[in-house]
Amino acid sequence: MRVLLSLALLLIASVAHAQPDVKIRLHDETVLMGILQQKEVPFITKHGTLKISTADIRRIGFGLHYEEGEMDAIKAKVRELNSDVYKTREEAGKFLILKGKYSSQFLRGTNFSKEQQVRIGEIQEKIKESMPNGFFEKDILYTEESMIQGQVNVPSFLIKHKELGELSIKPRSIAYIDFVSAVKELSVGITPDWVDTGITLNRDDKVTIEASGDIDMYSQQPGTFKGTPGGSAWPGMISNHKAGTLLFRVGTNEVQNGSGNRTHNNAFAGKLYLYVNPPPWPESQPVGAYTVKIRVH
Repeated sequence: MRVLLSLALLLIASVAHAQPDVKIRLHDETVLMGILQQKEVPFITKHGTLKISTADIRRIGFGLHYEEGEMDAIKAKVRELNSDVYKTREEAGKFLILKGKYSSQFLRGTNFSKEQQVRIGEIQEKIKESMPNGFFEKDILYTEESMIQGQVNVPSFLIKHKELGELSIKPRSIAYIDFVSAVKELSVGITPDWVDTGITLNRDDKVTIEASGDIDMYSQQPGTFKGTPGGSAWPGMISNHKAGTLLFRVGTNEVQNGSGNRTHNNAFAGKLYLYVNPPPWPESQPVGAYTVKIRVH
């Protein structure tokens, strides 16, 4: 029921928004940055076809996309593995190996003769050698709150590239698309635990953190002990940083200073967490929060 509700919510139209910046990584390791021209992505799932606004998408990882007639050709070659003619069997095997990951799902099951099973085992071993790491058959679409498996149903993605102009890229060529221009705004105060921003970073991402506002560090004496995202005059519980300093970390990696409206070159992969360094006084009862805007490039 929860899955169906989440999927239903994605069907709700979003408010008007600027077209997102995207980073597209192709299977040949080419990386393209540009502005996506589509406003929504049709996505086929077992629950039906969803039309998901690009404003809500954070990433799409791509599985198998077949050219017209390709699946029928592969199935025919699998049948030819049982041919009485040696040359036919050999050519069918070479064809299936050449198709690689696109052949793999048709080489499973038990409805094969013993001769086919032997040949299929040899073909699968050769295909496995060329299979990319992290390979999956279905597309996976990520929003801020959902991960959905299915298939992107567009013939191509249209992007406007700063140097190359308008480009049309077929899903078959794409490893993944990251939607990198979303700006997320959070209110972050002094809490016992690190705040999960809901943002997952890749190792080569850049992240800009802008923070404003102030926190009353000692509410028993209002206005006397003010903290800003850049810190204060007093020590904090995390000793390398002053009380009130906005800190961030990626996953469980090193703690970094998130103040100063700076862009950070991210060296890690994982979830992005924020934390306001508390003062050392147990009775302080801080009041207030910073407004934090996060943009992933």
